[in-house]
Amino acid sequence: PVLYRLPGRSGEFRRIIRADDNQISMNYRLKIDKIRFMPEEYEVLKGMYDQMVSSLAERIVLKKTL
Repeated sequence: PVLYRLPGRSGEFRRIIRADDNQISMNYRLKIDKIRFMPEEYEVLKGMYDQMVSSLAERIVLKKTL
């Protein structure tokens, strides 16, 4: 699982990937609990969005077992 949480729990991004039998499920959750961010908080907020974009761009590698 990937978890990126903003200070003060004002927001979080979570990614959970599960493999059950012949299925892969990917769950993404973006939660923002604050309406307004101050300019000094922008860098941390941008970091969370960068982490989210990076997670969405990751590839899943399937390996065949014999």
